[in-house]
Amino acid sequence: MDTLERPSLVVVLISTLLAMTVLSLDLMLPMGVANGTLYVGLVLMGWWYPERRYIFILVVISTALIIVGYSAAPHGHDDHFLVAILNRVYAILVIWTVAFIQNYARKKSDQLKKSQQDVLLAKEHAELASKAKSDFLSSMSHELRTPMNAIIGFGEMIKHQTVGPVSKQQDEYLDYILQSGHHLLSLINDVLELSKVESGVIEIRPEDISVADAIAETVRQVRAKAEKRSIFININLDELKDNSSVSAIYVDPIRFKQVLINLLSNAIKYNREGGKIDILCTCDDVDVIRIAISDSGEGIPPLAQEQIFQPFNRLGREAGPIEGTGIGLAITKDLVERMNGKIYFESIPGMGTTFWVEFPRSELGN
Repeated sequence: MDTLERPSLVVVLISTLLAMTVLSLDLMLPMGVANGTLYVGLVLMGWWYPERRYIFILVVISTALIIVGYSAAPHGHDDHFLVAILNRVYAILVIWTVAFIQNYARKKSDQLKKSQQDVLLAKEHAELASKAKSDFLSSMSHELRTPMNAIIGFGEMIKHQTVGPVSKQQDEYLDYILQSGHHLLSLINDVLELSKVESGVIEIRPEDISVADAIAETVRQVRAKAEKRSIFININLDELKDNSSVSAIYVDPIRFKQVLINLLSNAIKYNREGGKIDILCTCDDVDVIRIAISDSGEGIPPLAQEQIFQPFNRLGREAGPIEGTGIGLAITKDLVERMNGKIYFESIPGMGTTFWVEFPRSELGN
């Protein structure tokens, strides 16, 4: 049987003072004859027993000893006899009161300990379930990518007429097949990426990188998508140029570019035709560089803004023409925070959305 932990020093001191007070009051009464020593044992020993029932066993024994002690003692004058009875009654009331107080305190302590154990157990079960889910997603994503790549590969071979000519209608159908195949492959890759992030498989390797160079490279990767929708991308790095000593940040270069690509892809995807994207870098804080990406799209409804970083939540756009999984921003937020950064957003319906990411400045400029 497990015993309870020892009481704190404060509890021991308070219990000792209470016991000594009771003992002093008892010894000052006539015919007290050290009955208070029973209180000392009760108050101090009650906290150490493994079960609360021992408190009442102890108090019953103490009560019996008080009664037996009185019966065995010689009785003298009537006044002394009355005082002796009152003294014993007083002793019994005190030890039973202390016993109930101890029982209540121990009961609350046991309940608190059980609650803590339940919380720890629930946490362990949740972690196991999360790990099982991540392992399943990771395994299934790997298994699905192989046949999906084969479908896309053979579809492209047929479209390029490497196995013979195709009709105009067949070519149109092949476009649908390839478009859907690439979309499905993108979904599989997103799920695989999310499972890696949640399971902690992704390793962050920070180093000093140039913000301007990273932005220029990611913009080149998404510019073709923007041009298809006639979206103009404006880059404002004037503040970084004016402050060359703070133009570098300490992040994982691959994951930082992934964050920028995710934010820029959303700014293109949810923008209007012929719209605009503004990229602005500021360094108001000497230790932080802030990158803002703004679009001129429809914005995010106020009721949906609280759910924006929830995975698989597309904020009511599931039935719309824009493809997606609702995973990108969840991954982005996790990557930003893993690199000791912060992410914010502001959206005004009808006017667009702005996302900010902040990262610690590197020490190159010091």
